[in-house]
Amino acid sequence: MLSYEKFEEAWNDLGRSEKIALFNEYACEYCPDDQIYNFNEEFFETYFSGNPMEAVRAAFFGEITCWNDEYIRFNGYGNLVSMSDYQAAEWADDYTKEIYEHEDLWSSYIDEDDYEEDEWKEDAENTLISVFEGTANLDTINTFIDSQWDEDEDDETNVIEFRKWFRVNRMDEGGKYKLVLDEDATDKVTSSFEEDIDYDIAARFVEDSWDYDMSDEDNIQAFADWYEDMNGEKLTIL
Repeated sequence: MLSYEKFEEAWNDLGRSEKIALFNEYACEYCPDDQIYNFNEEFFETYFSGNPMEAVRAAFFGEITCWNDEYIRFNGYGNLVSMSDYQAAEWADDYTKEIYEHEDLWSSYIDEDDYEEDEWKEDAENTLISVFEGTANLDTINTFIDSQWDEDEDDETNVIEFRKWFRVNRMDEGGKYKLVLDEDATDKVTSSFEEDIDYDIAARFVEDSWDYDMSDEDNIQAFADWYEDMNGEKLTIL
């Protein structure tokens, strides 16, 4: 069965008449009072046969906004509300979660094969989210997966490649490259001390704490303080 997100995508691809027809199948079984009908003579003959005064009352106290509307429904008081096809489709949109629960109703309208994701893509997405959550958003992650993820490589290799790709390609809302992952900043850290600084440790600090509103000197001092707190070792700045 499709995930709800994929079902919602498929639902939005349906035409208005398809949405309305599918909704009516659902409503007929589970909420008949909410059904949508064609606004025509047959409707009035079916629901107001032999009772023209009731039809007038329901129209008078209802909302017949346009005589050319394609659809009509009863409101909660038994009065009539007319709807354009656009309004009727919007009415159906409000029931997508309920309709989703009944695959037997929508399976004839939606071909799951057109919307199912490959399992490897879902695994790849979960892998990158677990590593980069809070740093890279889901759209960015999926852009990489669709264009760069190598199914022949292991997850660790793909994570490394994502990090490289992210540094070069992704931009933040201000239009600047995502500086928290900038390789130059990491290089500055590793080359600023008498002691040898592990590159991965420097990169982790840059990702989490490098502040481009401060000077390089202040950032290097911040790294030294952070390193001492983490490892109990005082570093010597060159």
